[in-house]
Parts: sequence; C-alpha cells; structure tokens
Amino acid sequence: MKRLLATTLALGAAPAAAQQYFDLGTMVLSATAEPTQATRTGQSIEVLEGDDLDRAGNLGLLSQLDYLPGVSISQNGPVGAEGSLRIRGNESRYIPVYIDGILATDPSDTSGGFSDFGGLITGGVSRIEVLKGSQSALYGGSAVAGVVNISTLPTSEGPDGISQSAEVAAGSYGSFATNYDIIHRTERSTVSFGLAHARSDGFSAADENDGSTEADGFRRTRLSFGIEHHLTDTASIGLNGFVEDGRTEFDEYGNTPQDGTPDEIATSNAVGLRAYGRFEAGNVKHDMSVQHYQVKRTVDSPTTTGNAKPYSSRFEANRLRFEYRATGNLSDTIRLTGGMDHQRETANYANLTSGSEKIETTGAFVEAVYTPNDDLDLIATVRLDDHSSFGSETTGRLAFSWRPLEGTVLRGAVATGYRPPAIDELYGQYPGNFPFIGNPDLTPETSRSFELGIDQHFNDVAWIAATIFRTEIDDLIAYKPGTPATLENTKGESTRQGVEFDGAWSVAKGWTLFGNYTYTDAEKADGNQLDRVPEHDLLLGVSAELAPRLSGQIMLNHVANRVDQGTPMPDYTLVNAGLTYDLSEASQVYLRIDNLTDEQYQTAKGYGTSDRAFYVGVRADF
Repeated sequence: MKRLLATTLALGAAPAAAQQYFDLGTMVLSATAEPTQATRTGQSIEVLEGDDLDRAGNLGLLSQLDYLPGVSISQNGPVGAEGSLRIRGNESRYIPVYIDGILATDPSDTSGGFSDFGGLITGGVSRIEVLKGSQSALYGGSAVAGVVNISTLPTSEGPDGISQSAEVAAGSYGSFATNYDIIHRTERSTVSFGLAHARSDGFSAADENDGSTEADGFRRTRLSFGIEHHLTDTASIGLNGFVEDGRTEFDEYGNTPQDGTPDEIATSNAVGLRAYGRFEAGNVKHDMSVQHYQVKRTVDSPTTTGNAKPYSSRFEANRLRFEYRATGNLSDTIRLTGGMDHQRETANYANLTSGSEKIETTGAFVEAVYTPNDDLDLIATVRLDDHSSFGSETTGRLAFSWRPLEGTVLRGAVATGYRPPAIDELYGQYPGNFPFIGNPDLTPETSRSFELGIDQHFNDVAWIAATIFRTEIDDLIAYKPGTPATLENTKGESTRQGVEFDGAWSVAKGWTLFGNYTYTDAEKADGNQLDRVPEHDLLLGVSAELAPRLSGQIMLNHVANRVDQGTPMPDYTLVNAGLTYDLSEASQVYLRIDNLTDEQYQTAKGYGTSDRAFYVGVRADF
C-alpha cells in the first residue's frame, strides 16, 4: 500500500500537504499489467513522489529508500560506494531495477543484479515505486523479492507550455548537488529534458575508527530525456533515454587500515534507450516497446601493501529487449492482459572463461483481473519463461483486495518466483590471493512468497497498516569456501519471514506523528541468520508546521540484531532532523542534519558511515 505520509514527512516534505496522503485512489503504474489503484492490487507497494525526494536533500537515493517499511540497506562507505538494498531480508540480486521503463540490471555483475544502488542519486527523480513480494509472474526471473521502478520523466498531464525546475544543495564532506528539468507540453506532445549532478569529497570507506583516514570521493552525472507524441486520441509513440557517468573511490577490505593512497577507483557509464508505441483497436489496447541498455565499468587498484596484489578490471554488458502487451475487457467484470517479451544479454570481460557469454530469455504471461463488485478484486497471473541455458520455468501469482468497510482494505498475495544463475556465477574466474571460480553446474533458485495485510484509514486523522510476510527459497546459490572458492546450490529451504507495521496520526493541526516497524527473521538453510539483515528496524518521527511558512521534522531510526560474516554487529540509533521554509508557493529553502547525535555505527562490517553532517539547499519551480 501507499506509505506516502510517513515517508514524505520522514524525508522532510512540507507537512501542509499531508491531507492528500489519506487519498485511497492513488494510482500505481507497475504492480499489475495496467495502472491500478493502490488499494486494488492486493500487495504491498511503497510510493515516493517527486516533492518527497526534492525536499529531502540527500545526495544518494539508497539512504532514502531505507526509511520504507520492509526495506533495509548496507553500504561499504560513503555515497557512491558499493551498496545493497534488501526487501524483507532478500538481497539485491532478487530485485530488478527499472529506470524510465528500461531494465537496468547488469549482466556482468557478480550476481547479475542491479550493481549501482550505492551510486543512485536523487536529483531529477520524479517517482519511485517499490513492489514487495515475488513479481516473477509479471517481470520474469530474478524478481523474487520485488521490483524497484524509478522515473525521471514527467507525465503527459499538465498545462500546455514550458515549465522548469532547478535545485542546488551543498553541505558536509564537500558535498554539492544540482539538477535542472525542463518540460514543454502541447496539446499533442510532451518533451522533457533533465540534468542532474552530484559530487562529494566523502569520508574513508574503511572505517576511520579503525585507523583509515583517507577520504573516498564520488561524482555522478545523469542526463535524461523523453518525447511522447499523440498521433490521434487512441495512438501515441514515444522515445526516452538516459546517460549516467560516475566515478567512485573505494577501499578493498574495509575491516583493516588501508594503505592511505587514493588509488582504488571504480567508474561506471550506463546508457539506456527505449522506443515505444501505444494504440487502441476496438476494445483492445496494445503496448509495444524495444529497449537497449549498456553498462561499462572499470575497477582499478594498484595497491601492493601486504598480501594485496594490484589489479585492473574492465566490464561491459549489453541488453536488447522487446516487449508487447494487449489488454481488453472480456466482460463487465473480467479484464484480461496478455503479453510476451524477449531479451538477449551479453557480458564481456577478462574474468570469464571464454571472455564473452550470452543469455537469451523469452517469456509470455496472462493476467486476469476479476472485479465482481466495487469492493472486491481478484488478480491471477501466470508466466512461462524459456531460458537459453536452463529451459522452461513457470511462475504464478494470486492476489486479492477486499474493502468490506469504508477506509478498510484487506489484502493478500501468494506467488512463486525463480532466479537463474548469473553469467559470473557460472563462468567467472578470479585468480590471486583469494581465488574464485564459477560453477557451470548451478541450477536456478526457486521461491514462494506469501503476504496478508490490512490497512485502516480513520477519516483524515490517522491510518495504520499491518502485513505479515514469508519468502521461501530452495536451492539457494551460496558461497562455498575452498582453494579456489566457488558457489553451490544449498540443499534445504532458506526463509525470510516477519511483520511490518506502518502508520501516521495527525494529533493536532499541523502536527503529525509517523512511524513504521519491521521484524524480520531471515535464515539460511542451515538455520544461521542472514548477513546484514536487521531483525528489528524501527522508525519514529514527528512533523510540524512551526510557522506559516516554516515546517520541521525530526525522526529516530533504531536498527538491532544483525550479523555480518557470522559476527554480531552493534545496534545503532540514528536521529535526523530538518527544516523547510517556503520562500514562495514555488520555491523552498531547506536545512537537513544527518546523524544529529553523532552516532558511531556501521551498516557493513569494517566500513564507515557519516558523522554528524549538515546540508542546505534551495529549490524552485518556474
């Protein structure tokens, strides 16, 4: 369900807009084959809108996603360093990421997932949808934990003419960020252009409390564009794309002092392009698209201290993907969507057995939405994928949404998923002091996920949501120590289960309490706790209108009971605060204070986190 109130207030948006977040008619774009009201999807969905992100001021998107219920993160140092997102205890490799409709997972990544969570920047992002629970029936393999959909493009809705927005922010660690967006709308066309840049001198990726003081910097630039033209009232075509370029300094091991030289550098360049068309013929809507994604990465470390040996690696991956969907009404109560897609992925780098590998996948799905009355929705989805290396795999999902009373939603979903081994897991070869070799005999992981929840809205005063969840994974691909080390399918069932609570209460005019809590029991097949997954994750906060144009917020995030590499990690409690002042109806200035109490903590063993930090920014629409 939509969690905009708590999330928005936690991130520093103006609480004056709070009333709209009790609206039950919010549309989500990615939970089903067609845009659907959030209350009718039957599953948990988190939505962040543009203003929530713009007023937050954070350089990195990962830290903002951490505020969501059921979501946790870890990062090997400052913004730009390698980072991981987990949904209900499930790692990043189970979470495909789409940027402006373009699948942005990296076929050359060690697990074939999205390799750049740590480098995502907030500038220019207009909307994020986080789907929780298995989505393989709609999105195919690897969508075992959920899906993240990021948009930097505006909708075609809005007044004709030119509109612009700009933002500049600066703060601790030599941080600076800016972004500019321009949109031109006419009766038939929408053209948009966006440019975002962020950079920071950073702090030591290896924790400075362990004697590492060399700062590890970061910079990232993203250019995005979109063009959509309505040929008729029932037909349109469009083209959109993005280019991202980034550079990050890093430390290799993190749990010991490093060599003190700023010579460990990772770079990334990604390009995405998508062309699409939509038209209606009779009672059927047709959507088709073709997209291309390319990512090039380098990792360089000339370090020769101790046992470390210098290395330099180059990675390149490409994906070409075709999609087609058709949607129509079979009756007044049944809506049917059928679709198919095909993609070819290639990876090229020296650490592959042959230097280059290719995988092709073809999928087809059918989704039926049955709405016998205004209070009940039943959704069934089934999909068949054919993988060039592993043959066919069938996945499915059943979901329901029942609204027995005004303001009450009962929802649930059960789904199956799978994740085929990544190219590197099959064919990677890494000699050296810690040799590793892939395992071509790996088989796909399979999964089942369940959730049951209730959402209760109390007019415009308060709301609360509760969800129980469980994911079971068979044949989990796990690290197998040895010389060389490798991977193996773990026998038995790995589980992630727990409960989420989320809510907000408008206690007085202009004052709102908000919070969420997630309990996660995440275990490997041998019963040991999964690394870096907190058992307890609590967020509490208050937002207030302090004066006619001034709003403020403060929140507390407590994370407890984690292990990393099998070793217990200390609990931590962060306090963040912020102020927003409206210079006019279209411009704001904001102040954000991260880690107000200067807590010393780690999200990944041996890697540093921010001390107390201050950021200021100004944003304007014109």
